[in-house]
Amino acid sequence: MSSPSVKKPGENNEFRYLDQQPQMPPELFDWEPVQPEGFKEKFVKKVKENPFVPIGCGATIIALTLGLVQFRKGQTRNSQLMMRFRVGAQAFTIGAVLVGVALQASKGVKRT
Repeated sequence: MSSPSVKKPGENNEFRYLDQQPQMPPELFDWEPVQPEGFKEKFVKKVKENPFVPIGCGATIIALTLGLVQFRKGQTRNSQLMMRFRVGAQAFTIGAVLVGVALQASKGVKRT
């Protein structure tokens, strides 16, 4: 009769794969995870990239507010003038967005 074989630690262990550490691919050797940006950091970054969009939004809000105040007071001529200014400010904002998108696209093409 043969005696039951005694297994040594690490020999024929069915859970051996749990002890192995995952290895990082060589392409990612110096990679560091990116910290997620909060709303404030992202907003400041976008304003620095294209400052004309917030300026146009602010001008639109001011023109709309002043136009509504003038309308409430019954000064229709000034109200109409402010609403026309609002349309111009909206056009400026849309133009700024389009220029910003075009500049970002051209930067992306140069990287590749």
